Amino acid sequence: MATKDDDPLGITPDEDMAIRTVIGEAAKEGPKGWRAVAGVIANRAKADNKNFKDVVLAKNQFEPWDKRRGELRGIDHNSSEYLRVASQVLPVLRGQDPDVTGGATHFYAPKAQRALGRAAPRWDNGSGTDIGNHRFLKLNYGPKGNADGVQ
Repeated sequence: MATKDDDPLGITPDEDMAIRTVIGEAAKEGPKGWRAVAGVIANRAKADNKNFKDVVLAKNQFEPWDKRRGELRGIDHNSSEYLRVASQVLPVLRGQDPDVTGGATHFYAPKAQRALGRAAPRWDNGSGTDIGNHRFLKLNYGPKGNADGVQ
């Protein structure tokens, strides 16, 4: 994993975990989708007073860490994919760029849910905004890491 000392972008280990999460969740979404997922990570970290690593590794919150941990850890931090994503999301994670989601704390992929034969999550209250293939929602989120009592 990248460390601040061996990375020209000055990426901290905590930021590295967020970048890997964005790749795992939205690699094919492009810059706006990457920034949106990074916004959710940053919004949760702020709301919960946690670091990015604790947010993305929370149980049952970011599916790639539950199912593809080895793959995410194996991403070369010098690869063109990693560096492209990092260049787009670091300003969001560092609070230097506006959050394109308007404060979203949750997201999911409606088409992927349907393809798996799943209904929308029960916390989808219809207030979401679609960015790429994901739907982003701003829900009550706080210290217990939940939205309106839903994990």
